[in-house]
Amino acid sequence: MLVVKDLVKTFPVRSGFGFSGPVQTVKALDGISFEVARGEALGLVGESGCGKSTSARTVLRLTEPDGGAALIDGADLFQATGPDLRRLRRRLQIVFQDPYASLNPRRRIGDTLAEPMKVHGIGTPKEWPGRVRELLAEVGLPAEAVHKYPHEFSGGQRQRIGIARALSVGPELLFLDEPVSALDVSVQAQVLVLLNRLKQTRNLASVFISHDLGVVRYFCQRVAVMYLGRIVETAPAEDLLDTPLHPYTQALRAATPTPDPNHKVTMARLTGDPASPLNPPSGCHFNPRCPHVMERCRVEVPALQEVAPGRKVACHLMDGA
Repeated sequence: MLVVKDLVKTFPVRSGFGFSGPVQTVKALDGISFEVARGEALGLVGESGCGKSTSARTVLRLTEPDGGAALIDGADLFQATGPDLRRLRRRLQIVFQDPYASLNPRRRIGDTLAEPMKVHGIGTPKEWPGRVRELLAEVGLPAEAVHKYPHEFSGGQRQRIGIARALSVGPELLFLDEPVSALDVSVQAQVLVLLNRLKQTRNLASVFISHDLGVVRYFCQRVAVMYLGRIVETAPAEDLLDTPLHPYTQALRAATPTPDPNHKVTMARLTGDPASPLNPPSGCHFNPRCPHVMERCRVEVPALQEVAPGRKVACHLMDGA
């Protein structure tokens, strides 16, 4: 239902004392493309700063894109304006990472959950209180929560409220931006079970942004790996996590701890320092750290090419594979 093509987003950055120096440009998204089918969960993984959250915010036009297209059943979200934009936005919603910052501390929960329905003209004022109670029950919170403020809830409860707010307009796809990373491990499991149940009962598609490969394995059917604003590998979740092909994906997988104390960890050795997004290397962005770097990698950007059914890799090592 969602097709993102050649998405580009840049940010100006001033340097120097008092930010009075020359303006530099950070290309947060360097022409990324991905698709999400109805009911499918796509995992978007990578190190902090690789562009995962920017991808979600840009597709939703919380920040305006500099290039590319985002098609919802063929309609380009980036070209829509006015009522058309509002209609398309209703179909895509987001759950933010920080449940402590994503809720207005001065608004009661009932008002917070009713607001999206008011904006999108869903139901009537008489119907909103009942709908709010239904949403709270759906995410496992009591009806009395409508009268309380965010500070009266734990982090896990606040994230449930954020999920209920996203569901209030009946979306078809959710962007889940690190939805459990700020929560305790036991609470993480509860929220993941809730999200998985909602995915099934509502047939929700989702883009699950995370750096936790264990969580991604549990929740997602497919995974896309990002590095410095580019997608370097996509594959079904089990295939990618069990047999990663791109050297960066291999390093991510090797760095993931396992709950077995007798398991021997063999880290994929990376050389060099992480590249600066202000001055990324030419060619493949990963080439300064790659243990298999070739001269070609330093000058030629590898295309994201299909190497097996449903599997794509952007690496010169895959040529002829």
